[in-house]
Amino acid sequence: MKRGGLSLRARLILVPSLIVVAVIALALALLMVQAHQRIADERTSSVQLAQHLVGEAIKSRAQMGSDLAVSLSRDLKSLPQLRHVRLFVLPEDTQEATDFRNQVAEAGTQGLRMVLRPDAWEGQFPIVASNPEMGSIVIISDPADELAEIGAEFEFILLLLVGLTVLFVALVGWSVSRAIQPLKQLQVGLGRLEHGDFSANLPPFSIPELAPIGETFNHLAGAMRQTQANNDLLIGKLISLQETERRELAHELHDELGPCLFGIKSEAACIGRVAGALTEDEAKTRSSIIVKLVDDLQKMNRRILARLRPIALAELGLLPALERLIEDWRERAPDIQWSLHCGCFSHEPPPDHALALYRAVQECLTNAARHSGASQVSVEVECAERTRLVIIDDGRGIGSDVKHGFGLLGMRERVYAVGGRMEISNNPDGGARIEIWI
Repeated sequence: MKRGGLSLRARLILVPSLIVVAVIALALALLMVQAHQRIADERTSSVQLAQHLVGEAIKSRAQMGSDLAVSLSRDLKSLPQLRHVRLFVLPEDTQEATDFRNQVAEAGTQGLRMVLRPDAWEGQFPIVASNPEMGSIVIISDPADELAEIGAEFEFILLLLVGLTVLFVALVGWSVSRAIQPLKQLQVGLGRLEHGDFSANLPPFSIPELAPIGETFNHLAGAMRQTQANNDLLIGKLISLQETERRELAHELHDELGPCLFGIKSEAACIGRVAGALTEDEAKTRSSIIVKLVDDLQKMNRRILARLRPIALAELGLLPALERLIEDWRERAPDIQWSLHCGCFSHEPPPDHALALYRAVQECLTNAARHSGASQVSVEVECAERTRLVIIDDGRGIGSDVKHGFGLLGMRERVYAVGGRMEISNNPDGGARIEIWI
């Protein structure tokens, strides 16, 4: 199933982070509104101060006659520059006033001016009210100083908020990681249960909401362990009983049916020699038929003995028994290429291990001959620190219903009963692969 969407960890981090970002955006918007009002207030106070200075300057120069505009221009230029406003005396400073207006207009499309859009203000006051032709003083608002201060404050606040946001997200991420750690432990535990490891146990969870889940998981794992132990015990007893019955049947066939068949063969040979009522050719023909049938019975007897209880395994060992088994399949299915490869074989495995491996090979070869449609079947075995067995064929492979096959299930349980493990898979280029470690 395809997984989509954000993970729980990402959602737990993203939601509070988005809330913090939204709060920061709202705070910045409020700061913008406040900054706009701040600029307007500063401009008003600066204009009032400028008007007062202009009035005082005009009074102090009222008696200078025609040189009044020049004197005022010189006086105003000697004053310290006022914040937020500029003063110009016309007509003496006409060009400077024009240049300053253009400068303010160009700056209106840049930086904070474009965002805050401060209101422009300009006022003109005649030097002599009764004679405007003597010149006038122009006051033009200039919020550049206040904008610079606001920009610096915004930059500091923005950097501070970004730093605090990063710290907040890091703390939330750390907290969330610790909070969902039990979920990860639960996932690992479920994975172990999925792969048959029922010894999985979870530590007590400190989170009250998750503590019952951990306890339930541990109870479930314990119940599955007990069930598995009961199944292993039952299967072990069934396999032991099956082997006991096969062993007893093998002894009966070997001790009773074998001598009988040997006697029949001997009597038939005698009949062939002394039968006076028959011609020699007829007697030989009949005796050869009896001998042939008895040979077939003996072969069948050996084959049944090998299936019920591999005598060669107990007498010769695992490797010779496998060689005989493969040789038997070469005779029974000559259209298939059978092969046995032996790697490092430093010692003979214990009898129960050898029997489980032999039965596994027996079942695999039978399945390959009957169901796989294979043309080549290979058996690889090595016995060092652990015994490893690999059966490979080039047939149609293992179907999806492999778990329902009684033969493979019996093989798996045999291997598990002696402490081994088995993997069943398909080769990339076709065919089945069964690997066993004990």
